Amino acid sequence: CVPEHDTKMAARWQHRLSQCVVILGVADALVAPWRVAWQGRVLRASVSEASSQPPLLAESASPTAAELANENIVRLVREECTDEEVNWLVWKCLGYRRAEEGWDATLVFPKWREKYPSPPDLVGVKRVYSRDVDEPVLRANQALVNSIPMQYKGGIKKHLAEVGWTGYMLEGLTPNKTRRAQCANWLLYYREALFGRSLEDLVAEKERDIAAENQRLRETGQSLKVASAPPAEPAAAPPPEPA
Repeated sequence: CVPEHDTKMAARWQHRLSQCVVILGVADALVAPWRVAWQGRVLRASVSEASSQPPLLAESASPTAAELANENIVRLVREECTDEEVNWLVWKCLGYRRAEEGWDATLVFPKWREKYPSPPDLVGVKRVYSRDVDEPVLRANQALVNSIPMQYKGGIKKHLAEVGWTGYMLEGLTPNKTRRAQCANWLLYYREALFGRSLEDLVAEKERDIAAENQRLRETGQSLKVASAPPAEPAAAPPPEPA
């Protein structure tokens, strides 16, 4: 049998626990309105901050300076926009334009247009990474990356550091994040080297560069480059519209 003093002790502790539960319940009831108000304030602040951001994409057919600002491009790598928006922004800069039926690729460089008459998925909007689904996305993204000249490869570190982006953590890296960063890097290259210049101007510059290189090779007795084919890099858009 249980000693009487142990029974009384257990009863006292049970009574005290019951009192604590009552006190905690009263305290929770008193605090609840303040907690709800605080949660509402935090929610309103986050909604206000999100709504204060301008759209990632401007309504204009051609890319604008605002779309190519560091503050806008960093939203790609911070995942503050959809995969579809990432694709659309790069497509605009590649030179694709929406037509009544499909896409108009007139402003896209010939070699890129020949390979991609319609704009390819560069991110993987389905986020399915099996080979049969993801292979075309992977190849298109690689083609985009390969079109960036070496001197522009590190643009993402240089420019987005100015708006506080320091890169991804290795343990959290995903194919989607990697491709967003590659698209952002290409957009920075486009802004620095191609934005506002016509396709004809860029092709002519490429031919001049090849001619100058051939002259140098001729002087050293080396094989000449062929200047007949236009460059494979994506095209620049026409002069920018007002932001």
